[in-house]
Amino acid sequence: MQASGKNQTTSALQNAIVQGCLEAVIAALDAGADIEAPDIQGFGGLPLRSACFHGHIPIVVELLKRGADIHALNYEGIGAPVRTAVRGGQPETVRLLLEHGADLPLGVSLGLSHEEVFKAQLVAAICQQSRLDESSRPADSQPDHQIKEFFVSQEELDRLFGKREKSVRA
Repeated sequence: MQASGKNQTTSALQNAIVQGCLEAVIAALDAGADIEAPDIQGFGGLPLRSACFHGHIPIVVELLKRGADIHALNYEGIGAPVRTAVRGGQPETVRLLLEHGADLPLGVSLGLSHEEVFKAQLVAAICQQSRLDESSRPADSQPDHQIKEFFVSQEELDRLFGKREKSVRA
């Protein structure tokens, strides 16, 4: 009976994701829904991929916060959450995934400029370094549940890489 109960909470999670109801997603996860529920082919990570396809950014954030595997594979290999967001036409979700360190699938048009992809990957690198720096500090010096947000301005990108001038040929 417990397996059936787990399946029901996982179905409730999937339904809540499709409907875009964050409160119902939280309730299903709190009730024990499988955050890494498999798809019909047996590949885990269906909840995150579904939220990415539909562009439900608050749900994507909640799933990531609760440990959803941003690197989960599907039949196409790496980058399953990113590929799914691209299929759903969700460039803001793609950007969010990259900012959280998602794998960049090769040969997939992300719907973002090269600068936007670079900026998202830079944010991911900064956040990862910040987490590493914090983990090396004594436990009593770490802030509790502090969320750090990093923003790399266009001016900073121009400073780092030089402003690109379009050459005009006569």
